[in-house]
Amino acid sequence: MYKLPHFIEKDTDKVIAFMNENAFAIITGLGEQYPVATHIPLEVVVKANDKILLCGHIMKNSDHHKPFVKNSNVLVIFKGPHCYVSARWYNNPQSASTWNYMTVHVKGNIIFTDDEGTYAAIKAITNKYEGTETKAAFN
Repeated sequence: MYKLPHFIEKDTDKVIAFMNENAFAIITGLGEQYPVATHIPLEVVVKANDKILLCGHIMKNSDHHKPFVKNSNVLVIFKGPHCYVSARWYNNPQSASTWNYMTVHVKGNIIFTDDEGTYAAIKAITNKYEGTETKAAFN
């Protein structure tokens, strides 16, 4: 990802809104031999002091969970719209074709919670996409 100054969004509220709108994210980390990635919906939670937490659920003892237990360093990618931009559209014949896209990359550490935290994470994601309180489904 090119991080040229004129492409970087500095408004944190806009970045958080983008993450919420594109919440099916990719969590990447280091496996035993190769990088690992898993795709999960995430809930973006803004805490005091502007600390941002990403909450989601990865099934325990799976090949998606075990690498993150061994190494908690992760890169989370929120991917938005994208499209091909043809060099034929430019006035300058020396221009190259490119790809226009929007993404947010978040670096941090993954932390696994207890059963109560897992319940809360699943409930929050379900409520977000179901649009209603789903207490009965979790009892």
